Amino acid sequence: MQEDNPSKDNLWFYICLAIPLASVVSSMIIVFNAVNTTDSLVVGNYYKEGMAINERTEKLDRARHLGLEVNLSLEGNQLKIAQNVFEKSSAQNAIVEFRHPTLKAKDFSVAFKRDKGNYAVTLPETIEGKWYVTVHDEEHTWEMAETWQINAVSQIEMR
Repeated sequence: MQEDNPSKDNLWFYICLAIPLASVVSSMIIVFNAVNTTDSLVVGNYYKEGMAINERTEKLDRARHLGLEVNLSLEGNQLKIAQNVFEKSSAQNAIVEFRHPTLKAKDFSVAFKRDKGNYAVTLPETIEGKWYVTVHDEEHTWEMAETWQINAVSQIEMR
């Protein structure tokens, strides 16, 4: 006489039942997370961001139209700027912003004042690596931007 073993007979039933049950449970988890978390938008106001891009493009074009050329050189933590940025524009100050690609805490800016001869400023610390450099006047009427790999090149020319 053969004894019936229901767990052995129903093994394939439970294996086949586990797949849809796992998908139902995972769907419930996904719905729960979707309902209880906020959406993280890259940019909240796309129109405003688009207008800012257009304004920045206009500033870059204005610097090109004025024929501005900025030559920055770095020796240690001494930053020097070429004189022609003051000759071709009416700016009293030129502001140089350094933005680190990944660490916002390292971002800083320095200002060059219109003066005769030497345009140099001491940076807060010696910098190396990749930096996004932006030069503009105090009224933000023109702007020039470039990526500077400082450990490889100690001088950069922006046009």
